[in-house]
Amino acid sequence: MIRRCQIAFVLLIFLNCSNTNQMKKSTLNKDILRYGDMNGNYYKIDKEIFKYDPITEAESSSGTYNGGDPKNFKIAAADYQLLFEVFNETFQNTSCHTSMRAKGSGRLKMYDEESQEYKSCLIRYNSFCQKKLEGLLKEMKEKG
Repeated sequence: MIRRCQIAFVLLIFLNCSNTNQMKKSTLNKDILRYGDMNGNYYKIDKEIFKYDPITEAESSSGTYNGGDPKNFKIAAADYQLLFEVFNETFQNTSCHTSMRAKGSGRLKMYDEESQEYKSCLIRYNSFCQKKLEGLLKEMKEKG
């Protein structure tokens, strides 16, 4: 009886671990780009969908800022590729990074092939990188 319980216990642990690993692999999407802009608006972009989740007046620090209407639309492959290149360029350009999440800075998150994990960086307020990235995001948002 004890032997059966031990075998069942080991089997349950094995099944639980294999399900956990399978879940991690299936939820890891290398193609997702994420960005929190200087106002707290949030962008999530993958190869098919552009999603913009704006901050509301109730969520803003001033109590009056509103990021506009949410957007959720299909993105063209060429637009995704352009965004990916600008995200990657911004991620690689450490002169645009900052170590503090100060007012006006942005947060970029994307998959890093070298380490095979998601990495994030803070983008310095009013830097060339931030202007280029946020300008492109605004342009794409207006397309949808």
